[in-house]
Amino acid sequence: MMMTETHKRQMPNKEVETKKQRGKQTSAKDTVAKAEKNASKPTYSRKDILKLRDDEIPPVIDRFRGTYSFLSNFSTYKVFYMGDTYYSAEAAYQGAKAATDLQRMKMVRVKRPDFARRIGRNMKPIRADWENVKLRVMYDIVKAKFLQNEKLQAKLLATRDRMLIEGNDWGDTFWGMVDGEGENNLGKILMRVREEIKTDLKAKIEQEN
Repeated sequence: MMMTETHKRQMPNKEVETKKQRGKQTSAKDTVAKAEKNASKPTYSRKDILKLRDDEIPPVIDRFRGTYSFLSNFSTYKVFYMGDTYYSAEAAYQGAKAATDLQRMKMVRVKRPDFARRIGRNMKPIRADWENVKLRVMYDIVKAKFLQNEKLQAKLLATRDRMLIEGNDWGDTFWGMVDGEGENNLGKILMRVREEIKTDLKAKIEQEN
């Protein structure tokens, strides 16, 4: 039996509908798979850590994003360091590399942390003793950041005794960790500063009583 023109036009449409149905099924499976994968990970919402219960904070904070973005040097909180006010801890750190006042003053004016990092990485020359002092510089800047902002200090204390790790995907195994490997020096500094603030507050309370 010969096909009519109507039948010929309808057949491709059925094939298209079948492909669409298969596509929807695959899409649904992918969505479920992603949801299951994400369910096993700690969430990094924009919720304020000061509003979280203890059981809502993961035992290890390994991403400085969302709720925990304030821990990152890229968070845009001003820091007064060595006589200058920077727009972020990152800018202060990169400015501390400077071998000249002109280089340092340029960094003081940089508002975006990502620009500060880019400029700092290309800065030439840098101070001759940089490799020997950079850990101490980072500690001083991180401590200044939290001591100079009461709300930030409260947020840091709100992490309780959790392990702090700057997990990242840009390959920094000195300040952070990649796939569980690295020195995590920024995380260690943050935990050290947190403990020192706790100790100082406890001593202050004891003196007042």
